[in-house]
Amino acid sequence: MESFGKHSVYTLVPRPANRNTVGCRAVLAEKKNTEGKVIRRKVRFVAQGFSQRPGVDFDETYAPVVKFATLRLLFAKAAEHDWDIHQMDVETAFLYGDLKEEVQRENGITSSIPLLLP
Repeated sequence: MESFGKHSVYTLVPRPANRNTVGCRAVLAEKKNTEGKVIRRKVRFVAQGFSQRPGVDFDETYAPVVKFATLRLLFAKAAEHDWDIHQMDVETAFLYGDLKEEVQRENGITSSIPLLLP
């Protein structure tokens, strides 16, 4: 939720009577060390997209990912031209996706965060 607020991902609005809302839930993950002790907790919020109606709430689905063949071509060109290749980790990439449709999400999840993470 900190990243959502920091990047102004959403705006709280009154719930419209004529719109379908998408629920969401928290998925918790724990990272453990070799002794099995929890060293990090992480929470992801996932949309319950099954409540969306095709043709009403959205027209198409698309995930902007790179095909493996494209990566191979890029690496081949880099090797051919002796280019340096750098790696980076983008933690909040999907927070910046552009949507054509307006999506109404239920807000109930925010009140339960303190209960989920001790």
